[in-house]
Amino acid sequence: MKKSFFLTVVFFLLQACSLFNSSDDGGSITLRLPENSSREVFSSSSGSTSVPSSISYYFVRVRKSGEVVQEEKVSPGSSVTIGDLYPGEYTVAVFGVDSSGIVNFYGRSPDVQVIAGQTSQAAVKLVDVVGIEVTIPVNFVDSVTTAATTFSITANGGGTYHSYTVVENVIDNNATLHIIGSSAVLPTSVSNFLEPLIPYKLAIKATRSDWTSSYSGSATIILGEGTYPTVYLK
Repeated sequence: MKKSFFLTVVFFLLQACSLFNSSDDGGSITLRLPENSSREVFSSSSGSTSVPSSISYYFVRVRKSGEVVQEEKVSPGSSVTIGDLYPGEYTVAVFGVDSSGIVNFYGRSPDVQVIAGQTSQAAVKLVDVVGIEVTIPVNFVDSVTTAATTFSITANGGGTYHSYTVVENVIDNNATLHIIGSSAVLPTSVSNFLEPLIPYKLAIKATRSDWTSSYSGSATIILGEGTYPTVYLK
């Protein structure tokens, strides 16, 4: 009798574990990426449609509560399904990348509700970002001589971490850091690209061979919300 009871309990526990780990507890998000010649999901900043003929691939980034949970590289015209997601709200960011690895188009979905055992559809409108720039003004609280200075920059936000190194001239204790967005600075690759409307905490450190110590400062920036604040270095 005791042996039979023991086997029954073991069987029940195994069944419970099976149910607990069932894939039905998770949901998924599906998204179809357009062909290179498609006009329907693309718009420029002026609102007119444009043909993204330069796109080599799409990079898809899925977030929950601001943290990145999955990333996928997807060919144009393909569908992608992101599975094994806990129920809740997610956003889907899409980068349109050319053959040189430069982000030309970007978009992010509204919140997508994921339900256990179901597949939700994401919709993303992509916008031309070729002209996007990130230039940060800095001011030294001490008087420093005019000369080329190395600036090390980190940006944390949206579940991602970015780092940059730029050299700029300091004039009258001020400098403008051209981080990304033009031919003279770092290219807007996926690893460098700061997404619009996501807050990024910048930490900036300035060093030079004739200094006995470095200068540092920080600020929060959001692309697409006007000018960037001056970062005071001390």
